[in-house]
Amino acid sequence: MFSQVGLSRSLVLLVGVVLGMLLTVGVSSQHLWTASARLPGSVIADFLMIRDSSFDISGTESKTIQFDLPADTDLGGMAVIAFVFRPTTDAQDLTVEIQLNGNVITPPLLIGRDITRGIWETFNQEGKDLKLTGNILQFTVKTGTGSIGIRDVVLWYHRTI
Repeated sequence: MFSQVGLSRSLVLLVGVVLGMLLTVGVSSQHLWTASARLPGSVIADFLMIRDSSFDISGTESKTIQFDLPADTDLGGMAVIAFVFRPTTDAQDLTVEIQLNGNVITPPLLIGRDITRGIWETFNQEGKDLKLTGNILQFTVKTGTGSIGIRDVVLWYHRTI
């Protein structure tokens, strides 16, 4: 037997799940609906796993990663860069800067000690940061001592289908 409140919450949850499924078009570039159901010129969110494995940087080192985007990428749309980092136990006052194609896309990130954190940063407000081919993402330690491990670097961006 459902109470009226429990039933309303269940309906709201069900509607939210269904809307979420309808709004989520791509999962690892495998689209949930067929090409015949797409509206021409529709803009969708998609993601690119730029780096799944971990890498370390320390001192004033940099790590550069190159990647390309699909031809139907909306270069004028906002994008989100997401990654996980973990400083070493000896890390002291580390700051990390992230650049994409020579443009700083995050403020200097002050990293604490030995705590794993996820970071999500929006960028590309003026459509100047992304390009279709030859994107260069660079993580640089600007100050401090110790090292930081970075993993699971993901880019969320828009595509026009």
